[in-house]
Amino acid sequence: MKGKISKETVIRGIASNTAIQMIGKVLLITIGILLARNLGSEKYGEYTYLISIITVIGLPIASGLSVLVTREISHYNSRKNGPRIKGLLRVSNAYIVTTSLVISIASLGILQYGGIETDLDKNDFYWCLLLLPLLQWNAYIGSILKGLRYVTVSELPSQIIKPLITVALIGLLSKIEHPLNVNTSIKITISATLIAIIIGQYCFNKRKPGYLSNSTPEYEIDEWTRSLIPLSLLSLLYILNSQICIIILGYTAENHDVAIFQVAFQASAIAAIGLNVINSVTTPNIVHLYAQGRKKALQTLLTKSAQLATLFTTTILLLYFYYGEELINLIFGSEYKEAKIAMLIMTTGHLISAATGSVGVTLQMLKHEKINTTGYVMALATNTCLLAILAPKLGTTGAAISYAASIIFLNLYLSKKLLDTENLNSSIIHTKNNQRRH
Repeated sequence: MKGKISKETVIRGIASNTAIQMIGKVLLITIGILLARNLGSEKYGEYTYLISIITVIGLPIASGLSVLVTREISHYNSRKNGPRIKGLLRVSNAYIVTTSLVISIASLGILQYGGIETDLDKNDFYWCLLLLPLLQWNAYIGSILKGLRYVTVSELPSQIIKPLITVALIGLLSKIEHPLNVNTSIKITISATLIAIIIGQYCFNKRKPGYLSNSTPEYEIDEWTRSLIPLSLLSLLYILNSQICIIILGYTAENHDVAIFQVAFQASAIAAIGLNVINSVTTPNIVHLYAQGRKKALQTLLTKSAQLATLFTTTILLLYFYYGEELINLIFGSEYKEAKIAMLIMTTGHLISAATGSVGVTLQMLKHEKINTTGYVMALATNTCLLAILAPKLGTTGAAISYAASIIFLNLYLSKKLLDTENLNSSIIHTKNNQRRH
């Protein structure tokens, strides 16, 4: 039947997407290793701090825009509504350019005349500002392709092409014995992002629906704006919670501490891969089972998913506990060996997250976005308050405790809310007798 998606197609799509995410994670970790080894802890910390600043000040540009574009294009494409797609693309393009210019000019003004004292090289920061529109444009092109149902292709620019080009350029400079510094690293990131955008744009041009060519743009700006605000808020909170540690640590401590935290953060993120992969598989099934009223089957799915994720994360935590320092020395270098404590603390946070299961995506799929937003606001507040107290005194360890505490708080809060609203227990401890009766 025309338009019907087979089970085999869905499974192939999930497998392809999962493989791309896994390869992307490996490439990102490889970049971290190469930069950490080539720059040294002081310069690697400075580079990490600069990228975090750009990530945070760039949040107003496109946080939430990618989700909106994917959702709206998917809706319009199903009806072959070329005018609305064209209108959305034009508004999105103008929005990214305008907000990038405004934020860049404001950032330059603050740096020059705001009286802010910083050890950062201003020339490096100027180059970093070029990343503001490029990073958003790369994600934006992927969201367009995803909306047109080219899901696997949509992941290539951000997940594969950009990190692969980055690794290749670092390797090339190493081969010709060109010294790697912060400025060169930023230029490599800019070049890789630009190449990813060009390839992503080429993929879009090759797959652009024919009905778009002769369409006259139509606009639903009020509706798009209303949708963008809550989507941007959740995206902003999510990114802020992961970046605020580096921002505050970079302000209160040395670049070396930032580098140690980044190494620990990247290593601990490996422990989260199990839950991320499981989420990509369970997400469509959550909606399907809930729509059919099959709550028992949904509960079983959530419990089994949490148990698998916990098994994976526990294995990583034990590996780090017994061999963490040796692994850090082998992969990143001996000057990062003190990252073990922070790595163990944050990995423990991911273990609690795994034990609570696919709670965030379940609430999102069941249209409880407000609960997720409230949870992220409270988690960010927890993280920020603890950072203000612990980072100046304990440095990297304090930042790790703050981040882990925010993850644990968030997942416990969301788990309770899922049980209260839907009578579903997403954690590993569910039994047939402990589900609440209404």
